[in-house]
Amino acid sequence: LDLMSDADMFAVIDDAERCLRPETGVMLLAGITWGYRLSLFTFLTTAVWEVLYRCTRKVVGGCRPQHLEPYLLHRGWRIT
Repeated sequence: LDLMSDADMFAVIDDAERCLRPETGVMLLAGITWGYRLSLFTFLTTAVWEVLYRCTRKVVGGCRPQHLEPYLLHRGWRIT
């Protein structure tokens, strides 16, 4: 999802919802996110990645740190 625009991310989340059973469907998302609560090293690593993304996206393959929770909550997903 980190390579997609916001509109495309919402489209993927909406498509995933259509593919899952409403009562038992589970979706696992993994990606680069802000790890500031875990350690100073994690925070610094993510900060450097963010700077590289903003300056030269090709170095980090176009991937960026992001919080996925707001996108899911906006569409009514329950996060466990």
